Amino acid sequence: LGEVKTNLEIAQKLAVENKVLAFDSQYHKSDHSIEVQIPFLQYFLNKDFKIVPILLGTQDPLTCQQIAKALRPYFSPENLFVISTDFSHYPAYKDAFITDHLIADAIVTNNSEKFLNAVENCTKKKIENLATGCCSWPAVLTLMYLTEEMSGISYKQVLYKNSGDSQYGEMDKVVGYYALSVLQQKSGSMVIT
Repeated sequence: LGEVKTNLEIAQKLAVENKVLAFDSQYHKSDHSIEVQIPFLQYFLNKDFKIVPILLGTQDPLTCQQIAKALRPYFSPENLFVISTDFSHYPAYKDAFITDHLIADAIVTNNSEKFLNAVENCTKKKIENLATGCCSWPAVLTLMYLTEEMSGISYKQVLYKNSGDSQYGEMDKVVGYYALSVLQQKSGSMVIT
């Protein structure tokens, strides 16, 4: 579908003005989430656009708050934020369904503490083969730090599937996937942010 350019001006500005952010291309070499998202965006947006890919290498909520603060000026209807994460990894189908819905239910509260508690509770339950309830929970937490203080924000659960729903997937060890959207009420209409 063609190449997508990085908005180097914004990327550089973020890295220079915020000690919590830095640019190092080595981290993007092994990441696959961006290459999965770009064709979807190219198809859906159907126009040229630039990206500022950000990978989070932290599990510290305070660092997530600092990243959210750095990104806040860009969190507007003019910019599309795509937060990419898998949900549960490797439990049985029925356990994934329960775990993934508990995590998603916490996200839609737009309350970071409820979300962190849900992530922590997943690991405490000792579910067989569960490696994580939300693979990139710091990215989700950063988004929630962006939105929980904003008025008129709501989260919506769009679609849930796990790898067991595929004709090629197994039912005993699955990976969960959940699409959610963030909506902002503005003068009587909803804007997907």
